[in-house]
Amino acid sequence: MPKGFHYGRIQLRQYTTQFNKLFASELKSLLSLPLGSYRLVDNASSTPIELKEKGNGNRFISFKNSTLKIQLITCKRSVSTKLYLTCPYCQTRRQHLYRNRDSYACKTCLRLYYASQSEREQDRLARKIRKLRKGIWGSLDGINNLTESVQYFAKPKSKHWVKFEYEKAVLLELERKYWMLADVQINKLLSI
Repeated sequence: MPKGFHYGRIQLRQYTTQFNKLFASELKSLLSLPLGSYRLVDNASSTPIELKEKGNGNRFISFKNSTLKIQLITCKRSVSTKLYLTCPYCQTRRQHLYRNRDSYACKTCLRLYYASQSEREQDRLARKIRKLRKGIWGSLDGINNLTESVQYFAKPKSKHWVKFEYEKAVLLELERKYWMLADVQINKLLSI
């Protein structure tokens, strides 16, 4: 089932996957380049930008056809220098900004949501079951097929029996909860 599927209702939320991202890590090279005009190129378009510097040494990029300015902030708390982008609207530090028409803003300012925030309980359980199955059995055939119970899967070679039995019991309990929810949905679909 696709993420963010709304079962016939009108979609009111906008999701982060619908917008292109501007990553701070991709702009790290701007810290060492000379000031001047450059282009931001992504898979959809090419945007002309101008790299400028304030009197205190902080660099920022401005767009040629807009008054928006995105400040480039460096943080030296760890061994490497980490770059942050400043949202032009709320002035908070972000790892990435989202492109909305001709401007960039953070997830909060654009009121965006992750698709997983719109999942039903059954969808969350299915995702958790698949994740745990992949952690135990890796890329075994049929691992994502929820109609096959884990009680029929063999123990992997590298697992200890005690840990395997514990993880299998956890998965069986999650599958039981999943099928209780699925049973209700199937009964509604079949009008039983």
